Amino acid sequence: MDEAMGGADEAGHSIGDARRLLFGAVDGLILAQMVGAACEVGLADALGADELAPVGALAPRLGCDEWVLFRLVRALAAQGIFTIDAGRMVGHSEASRLLRRDDARSLAWFMRYWTMPSIWGAWGGLSHCVRTGAASFPVANGRGFFEHMDAHAEDHRVFSSLMSVGFAGRHAALAAGLSFADGEVVVDVGGGAGSLLREILLRNPGVRGVLYDLPSVVAGAGQYIDTEDLRARCVIEGGSFLERVPQGGTSYVLSWILHDWPDAGAIAILKAVRAAMAPGARLIVIEEVLAAEIGAGDAGTYVNDLNMLVLFGGSERTMAGFNALMAAAGFGDVTRIGNAGGMAVLEARGGDRVG
Repeated sequence: MDEAMGGADEAGHSIGDARRLLFGAVDGLILAQMVGAACEVGLADALGADELAPVGALAPRLGCDEWVLFRLVRALAAQGIFTIDAGRMVGHSEASRLLRRDDARSLAWFMRYWTMPSIWGAWGGLSHCVRTGAASFPVANGRGFFEHMDAHAEDHRVFSSLMSVGFAGRHAALAAGLSFADGEVVVDVGGGAGSLLREILLRNPGVRGVLYDLPSVVAGAGQYIDTEDLRARCVIEGGSFLERVPQGGTSYVLSWILHDWPDAGAIAILKAVRAAMAPGARLIVIEEVLAAEIGAGDAGTYVNDLNMLVLFGGSERTMAGFNALMAAAGFGDVTRIGNAGGMAVLEARGGDRVG
């Protein structure tokens, strides 16, 4: 047997399996771009849920070269994404239906986001992160992540859609797993356009809310705070959580915020929140928590950790890491009070207001 293809390593894995693993990584890069291109031109949306359409009719509708569109669909169909027959009639597979934006299970924004040149280019600079410990997104794109989004409307649209539409199911699950008493005021700090806060208010009619994020972000809140009742119970306020956080809340929520930041930035955010908290108020942190034992957690959490580094210079953290952040910001130990939407729900109390 060819030594390059046969045999086994010291752990008992076949060399053939090892080669397939490594070549599969390259194949995955290419397939991701194939799917991303199909999403960008709107191929899945151009097909009805169950209809067939000829490539020749789809190409002009989508503004595509007919021959190249055929080749793309042919390659995707070979992977089980879309179908195509000998007459070049294109249809949906189970996988391609998930790329329709009107499908409740849609992964379209997820695929668009991960294959955008700005994100793709940032990951191409991972070696910069390894060498310097700093984010590669600014190196690849000339400015930081959020500054880039503010300056590039299409990237901003894709990112915002991913955070709201793409994670709508997760927000519903998170809200269902949180408990609030009647009369509470929930301040969603860095709450985006209000997708999570909407779900909280819908499930808790006796609760009021404050949506707080950058002015350019909360400008889109009308799509979620969209009924007379929600508008009556929700204050929308623009500002930077690095500078100040609205006072008057009984519960402050930080959902998927701290992992964007290295420790110094995360501590600054926590200090701003604590400064706004009255005695008795609580902080709810919703984040992915790394297992303390190396290798004990889901492999995807380690990828997410590197993604935070690439984009922001941030990181996912263990419970010990969260306790250290809280202590540095003046909180007591954080308590893990549950899990919801695939995320850990952590709680800390602020004590006396500071600042």
